[in-house]
Amino acid sequence: MTTLDIELLGAMRELAAVPLASDTSPGGGRPPRRFALELHVADERTRELEAELQMAATTDGPHLRLARSSVATTPSRRSGSG
Repeated sequence: MTTLDIELLGAMRELAAVPLASDTSPGGGRPPRRFALELHVADERTRELEAELQMAATTDGPHLRLARSSVATTPSRRSGSG
């Protein structure tokens, strides 16, 4: 387990993350680091969070800001009612 400081919903959040196996680098360089996160937000902020994550997952979308770098997101398994 590790901790990531990621800007979500307009503020820096300290999140527990589980490192996953590295993926293949599309450019042939250093493989990207991957993490599994479980996010819990109030019902009234769920749509806002989903929109922010979906924008970050697009090719032209802004990456999520980490305290020292940025994160590109990719679509993944989501659970819960939305």
